[in-house]
Amino acid sequence: MNQRPTFKYHPNYYRLSDPAPEKSVCQCCGREVDVYENGLYSDEDVECVCLDCVANGAAAKKFNGEFNSVDPDEQPNDPARTDEILHRTPSFDSWQDYSWPTCCDDYCAFLGHYADEPVKKLRISDDAYEAFDGDSLSADDLAYVKETGDGLVFQCLHCRKFYLIPDYD
Repeated sequence: MNQRPTFKYHPNYYRLSDPAPEKSVCQCCGREVDVYENGLYSDEDVECVCLDCVANGAAAKKFNGEFNSVDPDEQPNDPARTDEILHRTPSFDSWQDYSWPTCCDDYCAFLGHYADEPVKKLRISDDAYEAFDGDSLSADDLAYVKETGDGLVFQCLHCRKFYLIPDYD
């Protein structure tokens, strides 16, 4: 059995993503797979690329696409980090289209949604979260996230700060 690829900026991918209800064929390599990514932004209609083709960049290259968005004004100095986020990191589910957040001249790791098991297991106190815009989270934002679970949780890979983005529908 092949070892699954890991993702530096999406470490809980397999714990957050349910396997597909049935096998599908990767549109990049042609293999039949049961866990795949369908979040490639491309001019072509791409519904299934295997995680090996995500991790090695083949899918993004073949379909001239990107898996995530980045803020051009917030990109780290090392262009390889941006390349990894855009072309070799699976996307995350959200109501809105967010730019992948940065801290300490690198992208943060997406840990999951506020109500996801990997995040709950960390037992992060609500006052430990910071907002990405430098402001504190408003009471309304935090109340919404606590009620709906719709908050995106990231952690800086360097200073280890936790960030929370309320994901309003």
